Amino acid sequence: MIAAVLIAVSIAALAQFALYYWRAMIAGIAAQPVSERIRGAAGISGPVVGAQDFRSLLSLYELAPDLRGPAGKFGVLRSYYFVVQRLGRLSPSLASWAHAEMTICSRYLAVVVEQHMERNTAFAAQMRGM
Repeated sequence: MIAAVLIAVSIAALAQFALYYWRAMIAGIAAQPVSERIRGAAGISGPVVGAQDFRSLLSLYELAPDLRGPAGKFGVLRSYYFVVQRLGRLSPSLASWAHAEMTICSRYLAVVVEQHMERNTAFAAQMRGM
């Protein structure tokens, strides 16, 4: 019985650590600047990427095929974004936290889309040179 409790507590602690680590990685990438080119292509009129821009950035990513093979679909990021969005709608006390988390998700996606577009441009230039 004690062993089962220890395993359950260890798994819960590991899951919590994994979630915090994943969130820190997302926040670190989201802190990078986003170019005007990506904001314009996604239809973002403001100077910064906001929480409401997630869907437009996701559709931009889906419109640009990956020239180097299959691309990820951001399943975990989508799930996290929509869970946080629901939590923000359900509880007014969590609304500001949810908005900040959704902004981080949107900025992360914008940085990844920009990197994706740069890789596609470089690969297309390399193919033209052959």
